[in-house]
Amino acid sequence: PSMVCVIQSPDSCGSASFYTARWVIARCASDRFISYIFDQRLLTQVAFASKKRERNRKSIKAGGKRVADGGSDERTMKNMLKADQTVDAKAIPGLGSVARESLQERVYQELAKSLMHGVFAAGQVLRMQALADTLQVSIMPVREALARLVSDQALEMMPNRSTRVPLITAERLEDLARVRCLIEGELVRLATPKTDKATIKSLRDMTAACEAAFEKPLDDEQVSVTSGLNYQFHFTIYGMAGSDVLLPIVRSLWMQSGPFVRASALVYGRKPSMTAVHHHWALIDALAEGDAGAAVKALHSDITQSFNLLRQDIVEGATDE
Repeated sequence: PSMVCVIQSPDSCGSASFYTARWVIARCASDRFISYIFDQRLLTQVAFASKKRERNRKSIKAGGKRVADGGSDERTMKNMLKADQTVDAKAIPGLGSVARESLQERVYQELAKSLMHGVFAAGQVLRMQALADTLQVSIMPVREALARLVSDQALEMMPNRSTRVPLITAERLEDLARVRCLIEGELVRLATPKTDKATIKSLRDMTAACEAAFEKPLDDEQVSVTSGLNYQFHFTIYGMAGSDVLLPIVRSLWMQSGPFVRASALVYGRKPSMTAVHHHWALIDALAEGDAGAAVKALHSDITQSFNLLRQDIVEGATDE
């Protein structure tokens, strides 16, 4: 007999309603699978071929060929299979169709952005249920997104299977600082001749806003604001470089170093005599003058200053203990 399998969309987990189904797969008597993709909220079309073989497959042999005398359902199924074969014949081998962005992908992107913006602190354990409740989704897309972030080395899996933001260590700081200077320095070098006056003005406005944000008491919420402005400043420059290869690498590095940038912002808050955006102004001036060497030097100083503050904080903490 034919079989119909309904797989519910992630945000309708627990509901038996067909109207929230995303996929309906009908297995026909011909043993061929036919799939239809549905809108996440509305079932737009259902393929159903379910007459029993005894009634639906009455046939006769004529001229050595098997000719079925089925009704409209049989003809409809043949037309569907023929259309499917026509599409297959025109398809490029090995190339799949493009689907809309999945819920899991959106959850992944939101968590990745939060890491880059310093929303999560180093060592913080991420509770799946709390994340799901905040994002208003089910557990499944959160679990899959966390697994991807562990693979990206932005998070780490604990022995008890919980997930946390990696701890700050001197070795990890050294490694991230070195690679960030290398990759981001190249992006700044590429961006220098492409930076126009409008972008320079925008960078100055961002830096002024970041400077004003650092003047306020740096609680958890305010630290996220300063980290977000810092991210916006850097990626405005990196986007000007026009490198589709280097930019994803930098995003991965920022997912790993975002919690460290957050920690360095807290250090700045304890040392008001230090300015967190001093090197941003120097970088803007170098870009405005078209001096790639000076721009790269200012960027390296900006990165290493924050990481050096954390190294010093680690040493002072060990001394106090």
